[in-house]
Amino acid sequence: MLDWLLQKELGFLSSREVILLAIAVCSFVFFVIRIPDLKFSILNMLRIFFSGRIQVVYFSSLVYITLCVILLKNLGLWQTFELKDTIMWAVSSSSLILKTFINVKNSRHLKSLVTDQLKVFAIVEYFITFYTMPIWAECLLQPTLLLLSIVRITKDQTVKNISDKAFQIIGTLIVIYGLIQLLQDLKYFLNQESLYSFLLPISLLVLYIPFIYFAFSWSRYESIFTSAHFKIKNKDLMWYFKKKSILTAKLDTVLVDRINTQVQIFGIDSKNDIDNLMHQVKCDALNEKNPPVIASDKGWSAWNALHYLQEYNLKITSYSKVFEDEDGHNYHASACKQLIEDTRYRANNVSYYLNGEKDVAKELKLHCYVDSNRVISETREMLAEIVSHLYLSAMDVELDSKYVKRVKKGKDFNFEVENIEVTFIKHYPSPPSKLPYYLKFNLKVNPLDASRTPVVS
Repeated sequence: MLDWLLQKELGFLSSREVILLAIAVCSFVFFVIRIPDLKFSILNMLRIFFSGRIQVVYFSSLVYITLCVILLKNLGLWQTFELKDTIMWAVSSSSLILKTFINVKNSRHLKSLVTDQLKVFAIVEYFITFYTMPIWAECLLQPTLLLLSIVRITKDQTVKNISDKAFQIIGTLIVIYGLIQLLQDLKYFLNQESLYSFLLPISLLVLYIPFIYFAFSWSRYESIFTSAHFKIKNKDLMWYFKKKSILTAKLDTVLVDRINTQVQIFGIDSKNDIDNLMHQVKCDALNEKNPPVIASDKGWSAWNALHYLQEYNLKITSYSKVFEDEDGHNYHASACKQLIEDTRYRANNVSYYLNGEKDVAKELKLHCYVDSNRVISETREMLAEIVSHLYLSAMDVELDSKYVKRVKKGKDFNFEVENIEVTFIKHYPSPPSKLPYYLKFNLKVNPLDASRTPVVS
């Protein structure tokens, strides 16, 4: 009976799609019966989904995909029998791709993420879509995937890691199954219909890249305009800010992020303030591409120092004039990340700071916040690795192993190399207690006439 239903009545659906449809219908009926107020929740969810901003993005996506299909049709790369798969791709895969890329926090990671993720989408999606398992296997697989998706919502990083590993294993097994099916029947793969099916997701993905970039840029502009509303109360001035932002950054999302940073720092009371802000953003971008040469006794090129710890995801996006600190430095920048991806502990935050003058960083700092002895050993090990890398990047020599060991043990030290003071201290906030405390590593340029005695405590 089940085989007849699949072949005769639902022949246009694969076994995987039938199971997913059955799960969706059964879940909906179950929850409607068990939860009387569910209909109001569904209405609220639909209201949110069809709200202005979300609706614009997804409607634009569907229009763009339609235009892509028309282009492929005119090029002879799309046939009518691919309509179902095209609709499935437009509804599911494109939405997943949009969510993945729009939620990227750092614009600089977008290009590499697009390259890496699209390879996965293009290859894996073919096997997942066109090589479905027997109906009994799909009955086991799809509820398992649904359960893993629900479990992944938890804030416990350990559970998330386990579910991610499970997804990877299941995805690998699906691809292996597809490869086996492919090798067993190469004639099926080499026929015209199968080749069209293979090329469809790849073609759509390649053509979808410009829209991904446009949607990402649009989300960034939405972010800075929302932030700017708290700074700019005048409507005419706000309109001028939006126009100048778009003309200055265009589709350069890094410049958009720079504008956002500057808006948070400076007050905007006139068109002249906006013009100065945009001029500063363009100058900063130019200086980052062509950093001015800085004498070694003066400090470090701030634009080079921004990148010293990028491989540890401590990439600073802007070096700006903010305020004057106790050392007379008025240019500052910072970045922060978790050392240990476990939300149960706070003993995993490390921050990277730059302080100095225009184009010149006078002080490089790493501050690690420690609030749990349970992960202190792992925290110090990771901090020692970052400290070593920062020292090598800034000084062009490796940090002596005895100092690396002191970082791992949380023991203070202080020494000088020419006019650069190197310090590592354990700092307790007031009032002093066992926890929490900071582990602070500093590289600081002193005047050439300064004479300090190297100290190791």
